[in-house]
Amino acid sequence: MVSPECYDGTVATLQASNFAKRLRHLMSAARMTPRDLARAADVAEATVYRHLSGDRDEPRADTIRAYAEALNVSADELLGLAQPEPHVADADLVDVPLLGHASAGAGAIADAHIEEMIPTRLADIHTTPERAYWIRADGDSMIDAGIHPGSLLLVARGQEIEDGQIAVVLLEGEEAVVKRVYRDGGHLILASANSAYPPLHITGDARIIGKVVLIETRP
Repeated sequence: MVSPECYDGTVATLQASNFAKRLRHLMSAARMTPRDLARAADVAEATVYRHLSGDRDEPRADTIRAYAEALNVSADELLGLAQPEPHVADADLVDVPLLGHASAGAGAIADAHIEEMIPTRLADIHTTPERAYWIRADGDSMIDAGIHPGSLLLVARGQEIEDGQIAVVLLEGEEAVVKRVYRDGGHLILASANSAYPPLHITGDARIIGKVVLIETRP
């Protein structure tokens, strides 16, 4: 697929920010996380994140070749020098909105601004596109559950939540937090997955707005 002789040294005219957008788009189409791409391309995961952020010089030719092969595209397509080849649509993928932030720490205001639409496979999660959304986690209180600052959380509304499962809870109508949920009579106990944070015993207004059904980890 890739002609190595066409890409000797770095691609001097490639702008890192534009490359980041193309790389993120192709990763989304392939349903690959940065960890997946790093493993497939045999590069450090930190290198993938730097290229995704656009704050690094143009990637080297060998990295471009490795990314292209891992993503099953041509190097020209990855560089924006050729139109993408048509891909067979995956009928199981649906667009699910990424809606902003929820706190996995001290607390943050969740907003309803749609940052992007993420192709998502919902068949195994037993929910529908109307009841699902992604949200980005802030803070480190759930780090032992694999939720890091910047992790993407797929949230499903209307699913039963058993004690100990992770959910997004809206406090006082405006502060969204990500915690393990326990019930004590008519009260909620919200537990962190980090020993530095004590449990929250909720006596005021609180509403479970969705169950976390999938975590895509970010460092």
